[in-house]
Amino acid sequence: MRKALIYSFFFIFIFIFWNHLNHLNVINLKKIIHKNFENFTDNKKFKVTEIKFSNFKNIEIDKLNDLVKHYNNKNILDINFKKMGEELLRISEIKSLKINFDMKGQIKILIEEKKPFFIWKYENFEKLLSIEGEILNFKKSSNKNLLNVYGFGAQEKIGNFYQIVIENKQFENFITSIECVENYRWNIILKNNTLIKLSEKHYKKNLETLNNFFKNREFINKSHKMIDFRVDNRISFY
Repeated sequence: MRKALIYSFFFIFIFIFWNHLNHLNVINLKKIIHKNFENFTDNKKFKVTEIKFSNFKNIEIDKLNDLVKHYNNKNILDINFKKMGEELLRISEIKSLKINFDMKGQIKILIEEKKPFFIWKYENFEKLLSIEGEILNFKKSSNKNLLNVYGFGAQEKIGNFYQIVIENKQFENFITSIECVENYRWNIILKNNTLIKLSEKHYKKNLETLNNFFKNREFINKSHKMIDFRVDNRISFY
């Protein structure tokens, strides 16, 4: 009985000692790992040394650099790249982007710009617009194939209007310019200088009618100076 008690106390002592020793080892191990991780992340190799942008043509490089300059010399492992992307997408001219980085400290950002589709001209200024009608603050575009859009308020309405235009493929290809007349209806000028005056309310039906006209190639060769839809249920040719 006495031996049994002695053995019991002995095993309890060994168990407590082992747990205590093991606990100390775990704590020390954690300290070692933490210290080495700090040394690892503080290493100069992981500091941001360069941020490069590519695949952009019209956005000013200074505008891009200003948004990301606060990331310079930061540790790459500490950077929230999702947040960086969201900051850059505040530039309305950026459609999408892709961010890559390496452990040497280089961050590479591939930009996809929104494409200019219209040149909006009103009084003494010109602005580039996307096909949706967004104003794009690009440096002057070298694209000579943009459609001219004229008139006060045209930028607010051209996106929805042109979505209807492009449903009429035969007709769309002959347009050179579009005018918003007194902010309530549209005029269209064709490549042969024919002026199309659309009605205020039924312009969608007018465009469908024009599209049917242009399916007939003989109509294109006729020298109409103007086609007027402004009076409902009547088309006037001049």
